[in-house]
This record gives sequence, structure tokens and C-alpha cells, in this order.
Amino acid sequence: YFQAMFREMRDFLVASGVQKVIVACPNCHRIFCQYGEGLRVSTIYEIMDEHPLPIAEKVPGTVTVHDPCPLRFSPAVHASVRNLIAKQGLTIEEMPHHGDRTVCCGEGGFVAALSPDLAAQWKGIRKDEAAGRRMITFAALYGRGIDFLLQAYVGHQNLDQETLRQWIEGYVGFAPF
Repeated sequence: YFQAMFREMRDFLVASGVQKVIVACPNCHRIFCQYGEGLRVSTIYEIMDEHPLPIAEKVPGTVTVHDPCPLRFSPAVHASVRNLIAKQGLTIEEMPHHGDRTVCCGEGGFVAALSPDLAAQWKGIRKDEAAGRRMITFAALYGRGIDFLLQAYVGHQNLDQETLRQWIEGYVGFAPF
């Protein structure tokens, strides 16, 4: 069923002239890469790294980064996220398990709903590895990872919609809002 439904959506996109899909969600990235034949796939993090937004004041401090499981083998995405964080002035201290060795956060695949104890174990591992450092992730499900990165570039209060609109228009040629 999934493959038939996804194929229908992909065919619609290709027939409509869409050549590139930009995603924030790690699972969407994985699915489009696997089943989106004829479409190029990028994450919003790669786009933000290649086409920078104006940087607001830098934020000092040290953080660690959680790489989502579905992007475990996507070093270009890892590099873009780390570039964005470093451009903001933050220092990154890697956890023992990062990049292609990242560990589960306990949220994927609805593990928390199906096996709360297992999810709690994975969360505990990730928390222990973070060792009290502020953690940044870039998975939409985990909480507002993209909001943090966008706000780091356009200011620390509410996202400046006009700046974001101009940036999107400059990249894709039109603004969706």
C-alpha cells in the first residue's frame, strides 16, 4: 500500500515539474531518497548552509549534537548542521556515538508508545552521553530543531517572517506565503 501511495505522489510531483524536494524530517529524507526516483532530495539544513540567512548576534557556549537515526549515513547533512551551529558561534563537543555511530533517542518508530521501558533506556543512554551539555538535534519530531537553527540566524525572539520569506524567495524563486 505504501509503495503504491508514494508512487502516486511521486508521479504527481514529477508530472508537475518538481525536480527537487526539500525536507526537514529525517524519515522523509530517507523515504524520498529510497523511493523518490527522478527527484533530487536535500534537507533544509543543507540549503541553509549553502544559502545563508543573515546572522543575528552570535551565541557563545558549548553544545552537543544528536544525529537522528534515519540520517545516520548522511555525512553531508551532519556537516551542514554542524556548519550552521559553528557559524552561530557555538562550540560543538561530540558525544561518543554520533554521525554514522549515532544511537537511538527512543522516539523513532513510536517506540515510546509500544515499549516505554525500551524507549526510556535509549533516552537514558543519550542523556548520559550529553553529560549535561545543551543538545541540538535536527529532527522535526524531537522538538523544534529547525526553529532553533532559523531563530539563531534571524534573531532570538519570534522568527522574522519577512526575512524568511525573502530568503525562500531568493532560493526557490517564489515565496509560499
